[in-house]
Amino acid sequence: MDKRSFTAGIVIPFYQKEAGILRRCLDSIRNQTFSDKVVLVIVDDSSPLPAVQEVNAALFPENIEIVILRQKNAGPGIARNKGFDYLVERGVSFIALLDSDDMWEPEHLERAATAFALDADIYSSNWILTDDTDAFAERGVTVAQLEKHEAIPNGGFLRQGLVEQECSTSTIKLSALVVTAKFLQTTRFDSYLRYASEDRLFILTLAIRKPKVFLSLVPEVKAGRGVNIYESVDYGTLSNFNTLRDKLNGRMKMKRLLMQTQMELAHSFDAQIERTRRACALNLYSCLRKGQFSSIFSFIRIAAKNPVVLFYLVTAPFRRFFMTKN
Repeated sequence: MDKRSFTAGIVIPFYQKEAGILRRCLDSIRNQTFSDKVVLVIVDDSSPLPAVQEVNAALFPENIEIVILRQKNAGPGIARNKGFDYLVERGVSFIALLDSDDMWEPEHLERAATAFALDADIYSSNWILTDDTDAFAERGVTVAQLEKHEAIPNGGFLRQGLVEQECSTSTIKLSALVVTAKFLQTTRFDSYLRYASEDRLFILTLAIRKPKVFLSLVPEVKAGRGVNIYESVDYGTLSNFNTLRDKLNGRMKMKRLLMQTQMELAHSFDAQIERTRRACALNLYSCLRKGQFSSIFSFIRIAAKNPVVLFYLVTAPFRRFFMTKN
């Protein structure tokens, strides 16, 4: 792939209530040092604050084309898929993902383009968490895991496979992920995982195809603090149950995916699956105690595939009693 002929695509799923969040994200795109053609696709997921209000306030250089697509509220995964389909049809060279509350450092796309000129399939970088923590430092990702290349300072090709890397220590944040359109092909986010796990399943689906991954140790993404309406921290609510349900289904799908090729790694999900099954049952028990019955139908579908959750539900009162006593 010739770096001089690159056309970059960017996909941003958008659902926000607070003005200014997307604008800060767009400022980080406007300030990119990458000077070739950029097609920026913002997928408005029926946002209470329309994306066009934020986009009209931003001034972009001539090399950046802005496209706003709209859809009925369906979640970030389906929104990203809509953006993928549009950009693949437009014939872009590579696609970068960015959440509407995150921001890039100015050289992010330029460094990605350099990696793709070295025949990488995927480029990703370190990032800074909302509490200003260095993500790679927290996860123990070091230069020893890379085959360094002088073309990109503080970066290199991942020595081990991405599957092994992700199963041991998650190193890819969606807002740091850039993938060539050729490698992406028809890989898309799972449309049934709306509240959780769609990101890890997507990355694992790419990983099993054994991509050449170039990883930058430089923090090129700053995680933002936008409102995430798809996940609630309130235990014993329908929102939290939906999140747990998708975590369970996502982890089971990841295990099935790995069972085809890497049985040992597939079983690394067993403990996570069991913990999530228990959490689903305890959450439903809490919902029922509050008179919230709408989640029971979803629970029945889970129980049909996971009969053990019925046991966890029946024993939930005793578990909560002993948890309280202790």
